[in-house]
Amino acid sequence: MVIMIRMTRITRPLKVMCMLSIALALLACLSACEDIIELEVQDADAAIVITGEITNRHQAHDIRVYRTVPVSSEGTSMDPVSAAQVEVTDQTKRSYPFYEVEPGLYRSNQFRGVIGRTYHLQVQVDGEVFEAVSTMSPTVMVDSIGTGTNDFIGDDGMFITLKFRDPEGEPNYYRYTIAVNDSLPRFVSVFDDKFNDGLSVTHELINWDQPLKKGDRVLIQRQHIDEQVFRYWRAISSTNPGAAAPANPPSNISNGALGFFSAQSINEYIVHVPE
Repeated sequence: MVIMIRMTRITRPLKVMCMLSIALALLACLSACEDIIELEVQDADAAIVITGEITNRHQAHDIRVYRTVPVSSEGTSMDPVSAAQVEVTDQTKRSYPFYEVEPGLYRSNQFRGVIGRTYHLQVQVDGEVFEAVSTMSPTVMVDSIGTGTNDFIGDDGMFITLKFRDPEGEPNYYRYTIAVNDSLPRFVSVFDDKFNDGLSVTHELINWDQPLKKGDRVLIQRQHIDEQVFRYWRAISSTNPGAAAPANPPSNISNGALGFFSAQSINEYIVHVPE
């Protein structure tokens, strides 16, 4: 469901959030006077990386399977894995096979995920089995959408606000992506209701890489995710790229694989930043 909303402008203090993507630590050569310090980097063992989402939309769904490559290798840091066996089953034992459509990309036939149903992913690569389980959470409707302003983020300092009442007595986890005008969607924020269960809630969304301007058309996707997937994206949003040894985000996939598998319900809202 896509909802068209013409936003009204509101002004309120901004809760500053720093949204940074996970990055590999940079290796620097240090020099001082005549001394040169040489750093020897050891390559880590290759790891399987799996990412995939099942939604409550009637569509084909994608699962991606990659293998990490050594730091010393030239080119990309991910190597697509072909000839894997990829399958999703639900709690009713219905099976959804995924077929390779290009190296590392596996796609299902069209189907609609069911809210409240639990989905089990199994990926087989060279005799190894990787599994994950995710339950599709119900949607929580938004009551109103507006814009806020703050000088901290420069220029017009605009951000998007979504107001709603959080359902009482049940944990809820939210993930947002934003696409501005013709840009690709970008992950911007995750929230939980640990401290506002059952209360009126405002979520503030900032795309640090593409500040909003007057007249922008914004597509907001609100994903209702489970706790394990929330922990994955929270780790990504809070990772400090300047840390000495940034850790991998907690994966919900077994057997040491990186990445995530998410069964999620979604709502989309198309809004226009007021002139």
